[in-house]
Amino acid sequence: MRSRLAFTRGKLIATLLCATFALALYAQVHESRLAGTWYPASASALRQQVNSLFTQAEARLPASTPAPLALIVPHAGYQFSGLAAAEAFCLLRRHPVRRIFLLGFSHSFPHRGIAVPSYAQIATPLGVVQLDTTVMNQLRQRKPFVHIAQLDDADEHSVEIQLPFLQVALSDFTVVPLYVGELSDAELRQAATLLSRYLEPGNCFVVSSDFTHYGPNYGYQPFPNNKDTPDKLRELDAGAMQKIVQVRPAAFQTYLRKTGTTICGRTPILLLLHLLTQSKQAVQGSVLEYYTSGQLTGDFTNSVSYAAIAFSYVPPPVATLDPGEQQTLLQLARDVIRRYLEQGRAAQFDLAPYTLTPRLRELAAVFVTLRVGGRLRSCIGQVQAFQPLYEAVLGRAIAAAVADPRFPPLQLAELPHVTIEISVLTPLQPLADWKQIELGRHGIMIRKGDQGAVFLPEVATELKSSQAEFWRQLCLKAGLPPDAYKDKDAELFFFTTQAFAEEESPGGES
Repeated sequence: MRSRLAFTRGKLIATLLCATFALALYAQVHESRLAGTWYPASASALRQQVNSLFTQAEARLPASTPAPLALIVPHAGYQFSGLAAAEAFCLLRRHPVRRIFLLGFSHSFPHRGIAVPSYAQIATPLGVVQLDTTVMNQLRQRKPFVHIAQLDDADEHSVEIQLPFLQVALSDFTVVPLYVGELSDAELRQAATLLSRYLEPGNCFVVSSDFTHYGPNYGYQPFPNNKDTPDKLRELDAGAMQKIVQVRPAAFQTYLRKTGTTICGRTPILLLLHLLTQSKQAVQGSVLEYYTSGQLTGDFTNSVSYAAIAFSYVPPPVATLDPGEQQTLLQLARDVIRRYLEQGRAAQFDLAPYTLTPRLRELAAVFVTLRVGGRLRSCIGQVQAFQPLYEAVLGRAIAAAVADPRFPPLQLAELPHVTIEISVLTPLQPLADWKQIELGRHGIMIRKGDQGAVFLPEVATELKSSQAEFWRQLCLKAGLPPDAYKDKDAELFFFTTQAFAEEESPGGES
């Protein structure tokens, strides 16, 4: 009995000592030094600026944008990147969370591993932000590369610049600041596994990163500064963002090595992508906003790119559409194509005459196919569900009419002879063995490096092909060797569709 009491007493003392030690570690309140430079110094001016940015962002952000599991947010002065940041944090105003894992990095001192600060609170002009020291301690105790660092004297802003947005967006929250330093590939995967236990409702992971830093000030000029610079920067950043929203850490890392693009938060982004690959549910990303400081100043001699990216769980497939809903989408597609061909891009499209049921407002991936006399005229689609179904049909219908690079743009005189088909896709599923597909039922997709292509299920029927030939033709469409689908680094996916079409009416409109 005494031994048990002694053990219990000793355990209690040890717990109290650990708690006392933890409190000692995190006893300080850190005063952020960004006020007056990165954003206004007075609380009223800062709150007014953040609220103004949120108002602008709300007007630009579709109401259908889903709740975020994670965000990538820029971190320049608010006059530069504030609008992009506000679009990301608007999602947290709509879908509040209790804990933010804020993945930043140090601009001023290189270090290995992941550092957590030695203080328990950070003060901004809007008040004090409470750090989650319990979680910080949990992380420190589980892996040797998570450690406490003295960050007070560092000229650092990647984490603290985000706090006023959070203070205005959320009423009750804590922050886990993680300064991500140099990590090997193995350590990135280990750190992702460590953090994966926190992928749960009530938490959101926020990566702080700008995109390409271009010009002599940054030692990065892969192309000359001329009238084409804005387009080349957009193309460069788009290549990186494509790998990011597809949640492909290896492809993103390859792109970084290939281009040398100066994305300052590359390691926190890589950590996030590794983390998202460990999610039990499929995850997809979408770009909310993108622009450059060159656009704002009119000078691209030196320019920094800003992007806001949101990640969410892939939504479940849209429930089977009834004949009335199918007819509504087909009519929408035909009407918007006609309006576009008659009046051009600036034409306003009135949705009032159409019955948009809840199913038509669900997020969905969709392809729109145009045929003339049974022959393919064009086909354009998207494999990720990031818009309501009716919006996706509107956009893909116009793209099918004028933007399929395999065909000349559709002319208004051709429209009466066109038959429109719509295919609503289920979420992409990874495929371990290319032989597992069912011809005529499964659509397929291949990705390898920067190249990829998609076939809808009906293509197999049209080709009258075997499984192997179906994959070979897909590889050729992607610009890959015909047997690339057998390569170990080829990513294969399958999906099914609900497909429906207008009745053909030769010589007249369908």
